[in-house]
Amino acid sequence: MPGLKDLPRAHFGGLAVQPADMANAERRKFRDIEVSFDTGEQTTHKVYFTNAVTILGYRVFVTKALAITDAGTITFRNAAGTNMTTNNPASLAASSAVGTEVNGSLGFTANNTIAGGTHMELVVAKTTAGGKARVMIEYRAD
Repeated sequence: MPGLKDLPRAHFGGLAVQPADMANAERRKFRDIEVSFDTGEQTTHKVYFTNAVTILGYRVFVTKALAITDAGTITFRNAAGTNMTTNNPASLAASSAVGTEVNGSLGFTANNTIAGGTHMELVVAKTTAGGKARVMIEYRAD
């Protein structure tokens, strides 16, 4: 007897479609997280997922210019605290202006599976405080 996950999820033109029938691009999703390099705001962000996912990559957009003296980094880790590889960490150059983008799309190849009900981590660090960014996490529902 099939389980609930084996039942059709949608009908298109009279054809039943299940998640396993969908191409990876159609199963790709995105989640935005605001991060800060300002004083007292640098932290490890936990991003929870209710279902199992594979983290595919990221894009980072500067929303407040970074302070001039050094780069800011965002390290992506799984729930066990292991760095995802490759394209990790994302690095934003000193003085990155508003609108600067770092593209790590489809860059993760290992340590990037997140079990349902657990989290991934974004570790935000910059020696000299200053700046903010929006991180778009690209993932696939498994």
